[in-house]
Amino acid sequence: MQTYTMIVKFFQEGGFFMYPIALVLAVGAAIACCRAESSSRR
Repeated sequence: MQTYTMIVKFFQEGGFFMYPIALVLAVGAAIACCRAESSSRR
Protein backbone atom coordinates (compact mmCIF):
# COMPACT_ATOMS: atom_id res chain seq x y z
CA MET A 1 0.00 0.00 0.00
CA GLN A 2 2.92 2.32 0.61
CA THR A 3 3.97 2.06 -3.05
CA TYR A 4 0.48 3.06 -4.21
CA THR A 5 0.51 6.07 -1.88
CA MET A 6 3.92 7.12 -3.18
CA ILE A 7 2.74 6.91 -6.80
CA VAL A 8 -0.40 8.94 -6.08
CA LYS A 9 1.62 11.59 -4.24
CA PHE A 10 4.10 11.81 -7.12
CA PHE A 11 1.24 12.20 -9.61
CA GLN A 12 -0.41 14.94 -7.55
CA GLU A 13 2.85 16.86 -7.16
CA GLY A 14 3.46 16.67 -10.91
CA GLY A 15 0.63 19.04 -11.60
CA PHE A 16 -1.42 19.42 -14.76
CA PHE A 17 1.24 18.02 -17.11
CA MET A 18 0.91 14.57 -15.56
CA TYR A 19 -2.47 14.07 -17.25
CA PRO A 20 -1.20 14.20 -20.87
CA ILE A 21 1.73 11.99 -19.87
CA ALA A 22 -0.66 9.46 -18.31
CA LEU A 23 -2.85 9.58 -21.43
CA VAL A 24 0.13 8.85 -23.71
CA LEU A 25 1.16 6.00 -21.39
CA ALA A 26 -2.32 4.46 -21.54
CA VAL A 27 -2.49 4.73 -25.34
CA GLY A 28 0.97 3.22 -25.69
CA ALA A 29 0.10 0.34 -23.38
CA ALA A 30 -3.10 -0.34 -25.35
CA ILE A 31 -1.18 -0.41 -28.64
CA ALA A 32 1.45 -2.72 -27.16
CA CYS A 33 -1.24 -5.10 -25.88
CA CYS A 34 -3.01 -5.16 -29.26
CA ARG A 35 0.22 -5.86 -31.13
CA ALA A 36 1.24 -8.57 -28.68
CA GLU A 37 -2.17 -10.21 -28.99
CA SER A 38 -2.13 -10.13 -32.79
CA SER A 39 1.42 -11.50 -32.99
CA SER A 40 0.58 -14.38 -30.65
CA ARG A 41 -2.27 -15.50 -32.94
CA ARG A 42 0.10 -16.27 -35.81
